[in-house]
Amino acid sequence: MAGAPVPPGAHVVSESHRTPRGPLALRLAIDGGGVVASLGFECHPDDAPALGALAAGAEGRGAEDVLAMRSGSPDPFLFLLQEALRRWRSPRPAAPEKGDLLCRCFNVSEGEVRLKARELGLSTTDQATEATRAGGGCTSCLADVKRVLDGVRRAARGGARGGGPV
Repeated sequence: MAGAPVPPGAHVVSESHRTPRGPLALRLAIDGGGVVASLGFECHPDDAPALGALAAGAEGRGAEDVLAMRSGSPDPFLFLLQEALRRWRSPRPAAPEKGDLLCRCFNVSEGEVRLKARELGLSTTDQATEATRAGGGCTSCLADVKRVLDGVRRAARGGARGGGPV
């Protein structure tokens, strides 16, 4: 990921999004004083110059100043940057039990994916990523997300016939 190295003790927040041109991801490091210490990104090569300029303009500024920034950068990147800052300002949820952790990038448990799949009727990994963010970072957990969705689907079919857990 392009950008400055993460300084020791910085709080790191990652965000990712799929765009028509491909994946867009950022890693934001904020120091103890609320200053953006580094901002790295991965994007389509055509977007790199504009996003590099936005990253350079954000580094060294206070998080609140960056939240108020407007630039000529593509909207999805500015949205991800501001979403990462909002997550940084929010209290962090408690980590799920280690055995239940499904997505390490976004700290999403199997139970969270299972619950959203039941509540929202999710059937694809894209839908699950949109609802829970699981699979939206490095994507290494997408097979596990699919496994959970398949299990919910099987349980629902079994429950509709009167058998199996729901």
